[in-house]
Formats: sequence, structure tokens, C-alpha cells
Amino acid sequence: MKLARLLALSLGVTTIVLGGCASTAEEGPSDDSGESEGASSASTSTGYVLDDGELGKVYFRLSKTGSALSGYAFQEAPQGVGAIPRMDVTGTASGKAREIELTHFWGAKVKFTLKTGAGGVLSGTRDGSNTGPYAVKLVPVAATLASPLVLSYTLDKGQGGCELRLNGVELFGMKDAAREATLNATLAASAAAASQKCVAGTDSVLGGAWVGVVDDAIQTWSSVYDIDQPSGYATFGERRVNQYADGADIPLWNDVLVSGAASEVKLGQLVEAAVERTIGRGLIEVIGQTRKDELKVKMAARLASGELATDFLLGKTGIAFGTNDFDPRVRAVLVPYADLQAAGLLAPNGKAKSAWK
Repeated sequence: MKLARLLALSLGVTTIVLGGCASTAEEGPSDDSGESEGASSASTSTGYVLDDGELGKVYFRLSKTGSALSGYAFQEAPQGVGAIPRMDVTGTASGKAREIELTHFWGAKVKFTLKTGAGGVLSGTRDGSNTGPYAVKLVPVAATLASPLVLSYTLDKGQGGCELRLNGVELFGMKDAAREATLNATLAASAAAASQKCVAGTDSVLGGAWVGVVDDAIQTWSSVYDIDQPSGYATFGERRVNQYADGADIPLWNDVLVSGAASEVKLGQLVEAAVERTIGRGLIEVIGQTRKDELKVKMAARLASGELATDFLLGKTGIAFGTNDFDPRVRAVLVPYADLQAAGLLAPNGKAKSAWK
């Protein structure tokens, strides 16, 4: 069976994207005059879309240092499959030529022989092992994405018998390349720090990081991890981060919600309804009515003390308010934007309004 076909069958998707921060100056005209190798040893990052229906969607992050190419790749998992492991990519550059090798997560290797052309497009062939070459074209990713793409991947290699299952996230195609690189580094560091705790003597480390909303104006993300050791079970690294593009924190009142005593009363009612909705049907049977009532009291106290104003996450459909270690099954309760709008709570001219507009 063709190697490429094997990839397609195992992953079930249709195009390849090589994502990165920004195209570099070396990706210019289609002649061979290109860069002079060895002129600089600085690392540069590149991103492309490879139009190859047989291989499926794979997102690459590549760095070039001198003549060496290195990086990693992500496979966009089919619907219902979930995230899959990150894959290694290596290669070499010589003038306008590029040789890239992808090591798939189950061990197969796919090689690309490419040449830089007009507009930074890389054209060439994909070697399907013994089945011969296939024509490919890689277009800079910035020209293909209308909005940033958020891709999940798994970290699953613990040490010393420890079970590791973490969700990592990577962003591609943000207009501000430096902002994208900084945010990705922060997200990667969160998951990497958690994975380092999965060593001999620890039963498991589970959890991950997730992105809420990322656009030209704001960026929001969250993380939480659970560690199971002989000494007991604990949660660590729980964060909900809401920032403007410049890194400044987004305040809940005025920038998101209309401030004032009446607004706090309305928000309290919506948070109580969110608790009722969250611990409903299936969960009520395992958590119980008494604990649900306890959470309502706790969330009311957190709102009154101002804690909820700093423990929230702007998401795609609403605001998630943290429950402060109430129960691993109920990390937060979600108040939909639609409910907030109906209650007149969303600030009409709030600086963070792109989250719900």
C-alpha cells in the first residue's frame, strides 16, 4: 500500500498545512540566486500550506539555522478522534532548495524535495517510499488563513511507568508573528512543566491547556493539571488568562460587564443558574444535591469577595467562572453571552467586546 495512502487511511483528512510565524526574507524570487549559505546562523521560522489531498492536514512548524531545518508537525485529527501526538521534522536547505523529512507518530517517514519560487511558494515532489514521487506545492500560510487556527495535540510519554495524558495547543496564522510566537511559547511551557512531573513514583499526570478566544484584540487561555501520587491526588497549574494583544490583563467589570451593585446581583443570579445547569441530570447523581447547594453558596461568596472578577475565562460562547477546587468534575460554570446580553450585563462599548461580537 502507498505510504501516502497509509497516512490518509490512518488519519482520514484531506490537506496539509505547514504553519509558522512568518515567511522570511529568503523566500523570494524563483531563480537560484537565493541566499548564500552560511551568511547567517540565526534561526528563522517559516509556515506554509501544502496542497496535497492524499496526505491529509498536517501542520508544520519549521526553523532554519544556517543550512539545517528542524521543527515539528501536528496532524489535524478526524472528527471524534481527538488530538494526536506531535511529530518530528528535520531537513536541510541549500540556496532555494529544501529537503524535508517528516517522521510520523507511528514511525513512517515522508520526504519532500522542494524549491523556493515566486511569492515564497515551495514546489517539488513528495516521495512515497517505493511508490515514486508526487508533485506538491507549499503556499505561505499567511495567505490561506482568514483567522488564527488553534490546533490541539497530545503529550503522552511519561517516565518511570507514570501515565501522561496532556492536551497541548498551538496557534497558527496570527497577523502578529511575534505575538503568536510568545503565546505559543507560553502554552508550550505550561504543558512541558506539567509533563516533567510525570516520573517514577507518580501514577499519572493528566490535564492540559486550552485556548478560548484569539483575535486581533484579545487572547484568552486556560490550563489545569491533576497529579496522582502515593501521597494523594492534587490539582496544580490551574489558570484562566484573559489578555489584550499587548499582554495587559482584561478586567471583568467595565471592559466585559457593566459595573455596579445591580449588575453584581444579576450576575449572581446567572452564576447560580449556571451551577444548576452544570450539575444537572447525570452529575447530580454523583455529586448530590447537598454539594450542589454548597457550590451555589461558594460561588455567591466568591462573587461578593471579588474573586470571580479575577477567575474567569472569556470563551467562544460565554464566560467560564472558576469554582476554586470545588470538584475535578466541575472546574468552572459557564454563563452564556446570550444570557448576559439578555440581562443587560455585556458592556456595549467594552474594550473586550470582540469576544462576544
